[in-house]
Amino acid sequence: MTEQEFDYLMAVRRKEDTTGFNKDTILSCTKAGWVKNNKVTADGMEALAPYKVDNAIIMAAGRSRRCMPLSNYLPKGLFEIKGDTMVERQIKQLHDAGIKEIVLVVGYLKERYYEMAKKVSGTHCNRQYRMGRKKQHVFSLCCQGLH
Repeated sequence: MTEQEFDYLMAVRRKEDTTGFNKDTILSCTKAGWVKNNKVTADGMEALAPYKVDNAIIMAAGRSRRCMPLSNYLPKGLFEIKGDTMVERQIKQLHDAGIKEIVLVVGYLKERYYEMAKKVSGTHCNRQYRMGRKKQHVFSLCCQGLH
């Protein structure tokens, strides 16, 4: 599948305007059986399957010096906004999008993230990795959805 065919299939799937696509691209997708009556067919969905995102990485290891003095006690990702922390909101949005494996890279005040991960509904932490960086360490926490 070419990049143009992929873009066309995704536009049809999202019901976006497809008038800007090359006629050859539209014809090749139709001939392949990926599109019929301006809808993506089962064959089209099967052709898109290898490109489906099923995991994500959230980078949350920073010290957040610009947020001091708040960040002296709480990492920026755990600041609460409208009842949820920023990281919890991201995890929920990723779960809603069908992404179940999320790697949360943490460093500064990492213990606070471990506590948060235990509280997030439908999530458990099954792995911890340790990667060395000069005089400090960056840890990552893998949170997988249970639903």
